[in-house]
Amino acid sequence: MFTHRLATYSDIDFLYDLYFHPDVNPWLLYDPMSKADFEPVIKELIDQKVKYIFEKDNVIVGMFKLVPYRFRAAHAVYLGGLAIHPDFVGMGLGKAILHAILEIAKSKDWNRIELAVSVRNHKAIALYTKMGFEREGQLRNIVKFAADNSYMDEYLYAILL
Repeated sequence: MFTHRLATYSDIDFLYDLYFHPDVNPWLLYDPMSKADFEPVIKELIDQKVKYIFEKDNVIVGMFKLVPYRFRAAHAVYLGGLAIHPDFVGMGLGKAILHAILEIAKSKDWNRIELAVSVRNHKAIALYTKMGFEREGQLRNIVKFAADNSYMDEYLYAILL
């Protein structure tokens, strides 16, 4: 059974391990950092109530964040930091987590979900497309990796509910 919930401070170890897992980190926002440096960053997301934990049979398997826009864009939400722990990849959890996200959006009357995804993250692009997200644009050189000063483009995707 799949469930989702808001992240709490007790999830920080899992979140740190997932954000900085070598198979996951290239696709997420943060360059590698110490846990001490990461804690205030993730605590802010937890305090804002935008970071979610995704569980399968009461085992944490993934995460995502939903950051609502305000004012005239209050019908829209930004989806970021979506990741499934590599130990659980290939089990159909990507579709399950996106179904949960769609349900959350509907329950909060958000009718637009948007995200940015690396142009190199072919598995994620295929999943988003399969789930009905459409590419709306490209951000050139939006990501810069501190380790080698290289840049990466991202595509903008969105789905209208």
